[in-house]
Amino acid sequence: MSSALFSSLVKVDLYYANKEFQKVLIEAKSSTKEYGSPRLHLLWAKSAEALGNTKEAMSAYERVLLLDSTNSEAALALLNIYVRTSRVDLADKLYIEVKSMSLTPGQKKDFEALKQKYFIFDTSIFFALSGGYDSNVNVSASGLILDDYGLTDGEIETYFTRLTGVIQSNIKHKDYKNWSLKSNIMLFTQVNSDAEKYNLFVGALSSGIEYKNSNYNFFIPFSYERIYYLKEDLLSQVKIEPKASLLLSKNYIVDTMIFYSKREYIPSDYKRIADASYGTSIAAKYMFSRNYFSMKAGYEKFYPTTNKKSKYLNKNQLLLQVAGSYRIKKVKLKLDATYRESIYTDSIIDIRDLDKVLRREDENYLFNLDISYPYKQGYTFFSKYKYVLNNSNNELSQYSKLVASFGLNINY
Repeated sequence: MSSALFSSLVKVDLYYANKEFQKVLIEAKSSTKEYGSPRLHLLWAKSAEALGNTKEAMSAYERVLLLDSTNSEAALALLNIYVRTSRVDLADKLYIEVKSMSLTPGQKKDFEALKQKYFIFDTSIFFALSGGYDSNVNVSASGLILDDYGLTDGEIETYFTRLTGVIQSNIKHKDYKNWSLKSNIMLFTQVNSDAEKYNLFVGALSSGIEYKNSNYNFFIPFSYERIYYLKEDLLSQVKIEPKASLLLSKNYIVDTMIFYSKREYIPSDYKRIADASYGTSIAAKYMFSRNYFSMKAGYEKFYPTTNKKSKYLNKNQLLLQVAGSYRIKKVKLKLDATYRESIYTDSIIDIRDLDKVLRREDENYLFNLDISYPYKQGYTFFSKYKYVLNNSNNELSQYSKLVASFGLNINY
């Protein structure tokens, strides 16, 4: 950076810090050699807006985004101007772009306030296409309990292709801006290269009422899922998951949830393993910059819903999880580690002492690592890694699993 450029930007910064907005405009307009600096135009825009020069501010914010399309501060301020001045087409287009940006906690709060104030109907579409490797495709494909009944064929490795599509909508009434009806449709499919039997298709519908203000929000969603697996229309699942979040301070959030789910198996051969579960969880999250760290604890009770029940349907499960995210320039890293302890009411024979009867117990360890990189607005490359280890005193229920994938997310 030349000394002249440094001097001009320092002057603009000082004038802006001292709220001498007219001097900012004069200095910025005269610094023609520095027109390639996004910061120069950002301070130009903010000063013009402070002086009530809306059109000049709008033009300057637009120049910032031409020079730096990821500048969330300029994008959010420009969106506010578009909405205030009824530039509907421009607002709709920029709204979609801002929604997919990485916003600070304060910007997220401003964006939510803007949405509540001006936007009544919001729809977004998400696609993800990925390919990868699974070292043990026939266990834990969708959180099912089929592994407990010897219905799988031992360890099978395969390569796969996945496609996910989601349509989300958010509907508000102008007189009840804190309330909204949130709905989504999700379709997921996994096609395996060497294990066609374990191809998976999931369709889900969910809808719920949300209340949100600056200090807390709660959301009561209902959902229905249908799962095609093992070459059969296998099962349906219904869920209700009331959630509440409380903002303790700028950086601390507490999330609580209670939930109930019920699974019904369609083929007659599987009806004996129909079950339901209920539980609760609490999580504490610390937000810093655009990153977070969280800790979560939960409990879930599983029980059979059929008279012709099989083994291993009654269990109590405890959950502990730590998770976090961190950004290195544009690259975002997300990591979580989850421990689940399951204690069953069913007894098993100790294979080391056949005269000894034990209560079955499982310990499950799950590790997830997600790496993402925004290629351009609305397009993000990602890589995901998952490792699962299930230790059990029931030898048939012990397994491990490694999944690695790479793909592209597209947001509209």
